[in-house]
Amino acid sequence: MKKIFLSLFLISLSFFAFAESVLLKNIFPQNYANLTELTGDKAASMVSSCKNLVDSAVEKLKLGKDFSFTRVFSQKNQGKKIYRILVTSVDLEKLDFPTLESGTYSENDFHWLQSRDHAILQLVVEQNPSGYTLVDYDVTGLWRTDNSGTSIYFSDFIVSSDEDSRKHMHLKAQVPVSIGSTWDGLTKATFMTRGTSLFGTQSAEFTIEEGDSKSTIKIGASDFLADRLSPLKYSLLSAFDKNPKTCYKENSAGNTISMQVSFSMDMAWTKKHGKVRVTQASIINGDSASGNDYFATDRIGTITTEAWNNERDPGSKETMSFTLKDYNLESQTVFLPASEGKNYFVFSTSEIIKGNRHDLSISEFNLKLSGIGWIF
Repeated sequence: MKKIFLSLFLISLSFFAFAESVLLKNIFPQNYANLTELTGDKAASMVSSCKNLVDSAVEKLKLGKDFSFTRVFSQKNQGKKIYRILVTSVDLEKLDFPTLESGTYSENDFHWLQSRDHAILQLVVEQNPSGYTLVDYDVTGLWRTDNSGTSIYFSDFIVSSDEDSRKHMHLKAQVPVSIGSTWDGLTKATFMTRGTSLFGTQSAEFTIEEGDSKSTIKIGASDFLADRLSPLKYSLLSAFDKNPKTCYKENSAGNTISMQVSFSMDMAWTKKHGKVRVTQASIINGDSASGNDYFATDRIGTITTEAWNNERDPGSKETMSFTLKDYNLESQTVFLPASEGKNYFVFSTSEIIKGNRHDLSISEFNLKLSGIGWIF
């Protein structure tokens, strides 16, 4: 009997561990493989050291005192130690994290569905000799309603750090949902689609810090294909995570990929590195998870690039284009003969190579700056 009980206990533990790992993978698809959980005294000590950072973030985001359950993960990194603290209103394995399924709800159930209790607060911190420095923080899985309608807000980060610099990308995305009423007074939530697939809007901010100098790069992009269980799986983050097995898939109105990249450097950065000069772009085209995935999906044939001194100076525009080789799952590098000082770029798909599925994809994207190197 004891053996049977022990076996059932071990099976239940395995089930909960598996269920939780699936949840974490769905929430953080680009980062999951690089995270290792801290437990026991190590986790408790770090949460204690970062208590002021956590409390401040909870207060600024108005999440309430219920957000007191914490989990700590270390992240693989070549340089300084980076950690992620997840803060929730219940134990993570009990969290009813949003899945993008339409449904009909009573007034109480819909109120509960929209509550902040489903959200996850994530803090990214970096360890230094004197303690921990906050890199960034945000919530994910939070329902929002404003003048543009109702949506669920998702976010995540890609972070790397070495002795000389720290780079991090902060993605903000929203998946729209239509709210209506049924004849019997229930609330109907319907996630909007293009064709048969869901979509989300997105933008990102990439920051490079070198001592007292700072460069900020804002990135806008076409709407992405929102996965029902793992909303950010095909978002812009997948084009910058250095993993060719993940990809950014669009689900835009025009079925094309477009990215707007805007550079903003402080005086210390400009004094150290000079004016911006983008010299090359590299791209892993299509869905390069496998040969079958590559040929099954649409990929880019030609990209047109427009470069301005800044977004408000259309008279300074320079236009160039480059063609990508097909049957190529490796990185392709192209030269961009843009003049020095061009701070605003638009990369647009001007020719598409058709596959069986019309979800145009890129697996990786990067830009090279003169005197600095590859930035992402």
